[in-house]
Amino acid sequence: MRERGNVIHLDVEAGISDRLIAKLFDRLSVSQENVYRVNGPIDLTFLSKLVGKIDAPGDMVYSANRPFIQYELLEHSIFDAMRAGDIFLHHPYESFDPVIELIRQASRDPQVLAIKMTLYRVSGHSPIIRYLEKAAENGKQVTVLVELKARFDEENNINWAQKLEKRDAMLFTDLLG
Repeated sequence: MRERGNVIHLDVEAGISDRLIAKLFDRLSVSQENVYRVNGPIDLTFLSKLVGKIDAPGDMVYSANRPFIQYELLEHSIFDAMRAGDIFLHHPYESFDPVIELIRQASRDPQVLAIKMTLYRVSGHSPIIRYLEKAAENGKQVTVLVELKARFDEENNINWAQKLEKRDAMLFTDLLG
């Protein structure tokens, strides 16, 4: 079934039938020692829907992370800052805004010929996608490596990947075949 690579780890719910496990062994060519029975849910993405809906004592909830903002990267040309020296950003402890600003400036700069990047876990209304679209509209070569299945949010990822394709961006995805 898989075109490349072997299954190296497979989580299944603890109550799954032996018959279904046997079918998985056969179809995925996975060995028994690489299958792990999990007591409880496997896909925990549903928990994100609970945030803000449950009242919990303050000592049971982490305070919101406020990332450090390097204003000097936002108030001037990112390219000038890069020429002046290396820039180190440590996410999530530092703001992602300088990365967004870099893509924004690159999308408009006539000296930028191409933007090539990997995208993983892109939000539904990402400014990155908007600036990549703008870059492609401005005649820049936009090449993006995309993991469509990241975050169990395939539909959102496919939608914005299609938006980029319509602008003639070159996409490479994790889907084979």
